[in-house]
Amino acid sequence: MENKKKQTKSTISSTAWTLFISKISDWLPSAFNFWMIVLATFALGIFFPYSLFITVPFALIPFFFALQMTMADGHKNGQISSKVFFGYYLTYFKEPFAGSYRVIRNFLVAFLYGSLAYLLAVFITYYILAGTDSNFLSAVNEATSLLQSGDTAGLVDFLNNSASLLKFTLIVTAVEESAFFIAFLHNLARYTISPYVRFVASGAPSRMVNQIYVGTLRNIRGTFLKEYYGAIWWLIVLGLLGYAGGFAIGYLFLNFIGITGVVVAGAFGSFLLLSFFIPYFINVNSLLAQKYRNSFSDYSITLAENTLQQLQNAQRLSDEQAKMLQKSIDEAKTKMEERNNSQDDKDDKDEK
Repeated sequence: MENKKKQTKSTISSTAWTLFISKISDWLPSAFNFWMIVLATFALGIFFPYSLFITVPFALIPFFFALQMTMADGHKNGQISSKVFFGYYLTYFKEPFAGSYRVIRNFLVAFLYGSLAYLLAVFITYYILAGTDSNFLSAVNEATSLLQSGDTAGLVDFLNNSASLLKFTLIVTAVEESAFFIAFLHNLARYTISPYVRFVASGAPSRMVNQIYVGTLRNIRGTFLKEYYGAIWWLIVLGLLGYAGGFAIGYLFLNFIGITGVVVAGAFGSFLLLSFFIPYFINVNSLLAQKYRNSFSDYSITLAENTLQQLQNAQRLSDEQAKMLQKSIDEAKTKMEERNNSQDDKDDKDEK
């Protein structure tokens, strides 16, 4: 049993690598388009950080979706083109794919992690500097005095010229924004299998698809996450190393780009290293979606049956409507059984 688990785990990773290498001539043009978008997004973001609030949700993420769908399309017919890639950009904003990555939800979760990191950094940094920097406490007292006196201009000038308070601000801000970025990227990555689920639950509204996705992962959480992280753990390490490198280089230009620009430089460093392996990551998600397709289908059918039962109990459906819904559920069951039988036949042939 243990050997079988190890084999399954390695199969996801090795198959993803095989697709990554064997189809490099297919996905490279689309990946190059995405790399150029990453470069433009962060080049602008380093000097104008708040531009990321526009470029990330309306350019970077939709074009990642375009790359993901282009590669999925390419796995079927072997034909990948820039035309297909840019065509998928607008598809991201339409049903059933609108909201696939739960960007707003993940932004709020990342904001929460950033806020908690900020509070923790304030507490720890305050006590460390209080014990190591002889000027820190006197600077805090001076700033407090200026604040209480209402001397806003004097307070701003003092904060900009106090080395101790500048050090405190830099550390706290760097920790807060770094935690936000890492949490946002991590949560976003965990939703990259969602577009494939929307193929399984074709025609279902986004809210129901999200419920199917979350509910199914709750049921298969242990095995799924083990395979998921087993295939991408090195990408996490690579991303953190890229972030550290980008942050270090950005820090050299602190006086020109500010601490937020330094954090953006760290994010760019992370994306720069990871972007070369994004097709591999997409392959991992595609393979996991294929492997657990029946799990998502089972949950969607169960959810539909429960919903139908609730509507019938509440007498919110006519007999004709109930029959139509039941027919759709039965058809979904039949298709899943046919797919299972087809897969069993294929497995038997492979064994022979």
